[in-house]
Amino acid sequence: MEKGTILYIGNFELPDKGASANRVMTNRKLFAALGYRVAYLGVTREGAFEGARGVSYDGDIFERAYPSSVKMWLERCYSIKDIVETAAKYDDLTALMFYNTPYSLVRAAWRYYRKLGIKILYDCTEWSHDADGGKLKRVYKKYDAHRIRYDLEKVTDGIIVVSSMMEKQYRKKPTLRLPPLVDLSDPMWQTERTRNDGVFEFCYAGDPENKDDLCILIDAFLALGCENTRLKIIGVKKEDFVRTHPGYEEKMDENVVFTGRIPHKEVIQALCNTSCFIFIRPSNLRNNAGFPTKFVEAYSVGTKIIATDISDIGVYRDEGIFLLKQCDVQSVTQVLRESMEINIGNKGRDAFDFRGYIGKTGEFFS
Repeated sequence: MEKGTILYIGNFELPDKGASANRVMTNRKLFAALGYRVAYLGVTREGAFEGARGVSYDGDIFERAYPSSVKMWLERCYSIKDIVETAAKYDDLTALMFYNTPYSLVRAAWRYYRKLGIKILYDCTEWSHDADGGKLKRVYKKYDAHRIRYDLEKVTDGIIVVSSMMEKQYRKKPTLRLPPLVDLSDPMWQTERTRNDGVFEFCYAGDPENKDDLCILIDAFLALGCENTRLKIIGVKKEDFVRTHPGYEEKMDENVVFTGRIPHKEVIQALCNTSCFIFIRPSNLRNNAGFPTKFVEAYSVGTKIIATDISDIGVYRDEGIFLLKQCDVQSVTQVLRESMEINIGNKGRDAFDFRGYIGKTGEFFS
């Protein structure tokens, strides 16, 4: 490419397994519009193997086995061996872009590459110290989250962030605010409503983890007590939910439907079909520093949205978007009822199309 190659590095599973994969693949289109080639070093959970390997569907995508042991996990936190070997395939390498990787890995790359004239960039979409696994991993994650928040500027040439909170934190270095982006020219986004069953459907889609409160959402929906209504929950299996929330199996009726995980394209169609998308997240550091991908997707297909007033969501408020100031059951039930009384039609919104960010991204790179 005209301006060289950027190697994107992170624990994303390409081409479309999760929000991280969708983000970096759309960013590729954005960077390509500015004359850069984008290559990737991601991960796969399909089998164990050493080092990095190419994939069959794209000559610029490489992957490593997802860490399966503490030793392997620690190596990924400090060793840049696979990065160096992959980067060496490109004689026009101009930058390494790290996506939510450990601080120690970025620091090691900074020490190695700064003398070679290769820029070290970081794409930061979360501040979180939460981690699965044993005590060692939890302690390290807490330490790493602190270093990412307060010391990242010391080992990078520029930082891409998703929120104004992060932008203010990293103001000492060149910073680019990019929320999760979409390509509205992709056929996936040229979808039309296909559901005409007369039911007013509320929809949640995502992986709750420590972000969303499904209990309040379900309780509020059940308190609504309206006929011809349905709550569809995508990304969660019913048996998993009732196992961790005993008592809900008896409380819920057939109008609360769990689908489990479904392909991303089907999620977009479901968001287009639904009457109102909803998610409830507490206003805390993690949620205010990040930016919800599913808000971007529901916004882009033009459906009504009920969301907690977190992060920069309020900037995008327009007709059909209801921001929750309080997240108790009574308040949420009231907003559910209000959303049923307003008809906006499904009109796509283009605020998150990557083409609108070409200019500011070009300024950041230059």
